[in-house]
Amino acid sequence: MTRLRIAPVALVAALALTACVGGPAVPTPIAPISTKQLRIYGVRAYLQSRGLLVMGQVRRPPLDLGPLWGHLHVTASFRDGRPPLVVDTRWGTISPRGVRSALFAAVLRTQDPGQIELVRVEYRPVSDDRHA
Repeated sequence: MTRLRIAPVALVAALALTACVGGPAVPTPIAPISTKQLRIYGVRAYLQSRGLLVMGQVRRPPLDLGPLWGHLHVTASFRDGRPPLVVDTRWGTISPRGVRSALFAAVLRTQDPGQIELVRVEYRPVSDDRHA
């Protein structure tokens, strides 16, 4: 008999994020940029009092084992030409078996989310602080 186990932290985080979403997704253009190490999908944006909440899922390939280092780099470009807004986030625990996917969320803090032209979500395998 196979038992489905959900990590308590991931369950609490999913419930908390669901409670934060107050309405339907806003039609902000979103460009998820997947790689062969990590697929980014189901990304949606929701208005919040603090700005724009970006939520989605990530998935690892079926035979890709071992630790997955890095983070998601979320960038919002504005219509009026102001500098882009950048937030880095991590995903929840990815199980080594089964679905192999996890949720992620990031808040783009801005007073004017209607001026966001495009949101890009991409996987970065190393820290943005690391210099070549």
